[in-house]
Order: sequence, then structure tokens, then C-alpha cells
Amino acid sequence: MNSTRSADRRIRLPSTGAELYGYVGLGALGAFDYRLFAGTIYLQLTDTPGSPYQVQRFSIPYVAGGRGFWEPPVDGLRVGASAEALKLETTLRAADGSTLAADLSAILWVVSAEYAVHDLLVAAEYSRWHTNTTSSNVQVVPENVSTSERGYVMGNYRFTPWFVPGLYYSLMFPHVSQRSGGPEFVQHDLAATLRFDVNAYWLVKLEGHYMHGTAGLTPALNGNVPRSMLESDWGLFLVKTTAYF
Repeated sequence: MNSTRSADRRIRLPSTGAELYGYVGLGALGAFDYRLFAGTIYLQLTDTPGSPYQVQRFSIPYVAGGRGFWEPPVDGLRVGASAEALKLETTLRAADGSTLAADLSAILWVVSAEYAVHDLLVAAEYSRWHTNTTSSNVQVVPENVSTSERGYVMGNYRFTPWFVPGLYYSLMFPHVSQRSGGPEFVQHDLAATLRFDVNAYWLVKLEGHYMHGTAGLTPALNGNVPRSMLESDWGLFLVKTTAYF
């Protein structure tokens, strides 16, 4: 699935390690495409202007996981799953010379399906992210164990070589144990898209989103207003253009 592969690339693009991959024919059952990987990621972080802390150490000791796609004997159908585990370790120094150590361990898994036949594309994905945060100063960085849940379903149809409308719905719960309450505990996203292929090298896409909930918003980008105080119903309109070379 394209979305699963994009998520893998975001995490593993700068990684250093090893990867094992292959494609196995299963006869009457179709075929199986798999990848396994393990390694680490080297990142250089810079201090944020105005922050009371300086980064002394930031490391990712390990990142490991794999993904597999089953291609059954049905034209256009693919079913996949992927899993990833990683750990982040951070040490920060305050202006008074004290230090703060915080670690994050995470396990992410995704299941997905895609069906593409003629001019129709339908895809769906469901995932959970399990995280465990530990800290030497819980007042600054609270310790936390949480599981978030997210998923989507989408479809589009190519009416002409240059025009592809589509529909998309996604749902996110930052804490699976908290499915009700204020808008900060959920986010629904219902979207309609219009894609125009101007030529073989250039496309323009219009997106209109109706959103309910604020779980995916960043307070720092909204005047530092807490998620619970932001409008629970809001909209978003986007124009995107992509050129291929």
C-alpha cells in the first residue's frame, strides 16, 4: 500500500543497518512480497531558539521491523501488514546546569488492503502505535504508557485521463482507552478531492476537509491554545501541485 510504504520511508530513510527482502510465488495462492530490516538512525539536532534546554544527546539505538504484502490471485488486490519497533534516548541540559534524561520506546503496526481495477481504486488502513515514555524529571516530561489508534478508507475513480475525483475518511484516537469526552480525544476527517492531470509531468489537486475533533492539532501552531479549547468542528481547503522530472 502506498501509505504504508510512505510511513516506512519517513522512519527508515536515514537509517544505517541491514535489510532482507524477497518475492515468493505461491502458485494458486498468488505471491508474497516481504522486507525485514534492522539498524539505527544518526540524527543531528539543533537547539530550538528560546528553549530553556539544550540538547546534549539524542540517539536512536535501534529501529527494526518488517512488512509483507500478499497478492492473491485476484487482479488488483493487495493485502499487507507491517510492524516497526524503535527507541529514542535524549539528554537535555537546563540553564542551571541540571540535566534531564527522557527515553521513548515505540511499537507501530499497520494492516492495509488495496483494490485497483480498471479506473477504480479503493484502499483502507488500520494501525496502532504503542509508546512508553520514561523520564528523570516527570514534572517536565511526564512518564506515560499509551496506545493510539488510527485508520482510513478512501476511494477514487478516473473518469477521464485527466480528471480523478475521490473521497476519503480517517479517524484517530490518541488514547484507545479514551474514546469519549472532549474534542481533544478524537479527530474525524471527511474529505473530497479533485485531481487534474494537466499533462504527463504535472498534476494539480484540490482538497476540501470537514474535521470534527482536535486530537491531531498542535497547540503551538494555534496560539498555544489547548486542544480542549479549540473549535471542535472546523474545515480545511488545500491546493497541491506536483511536477515530475
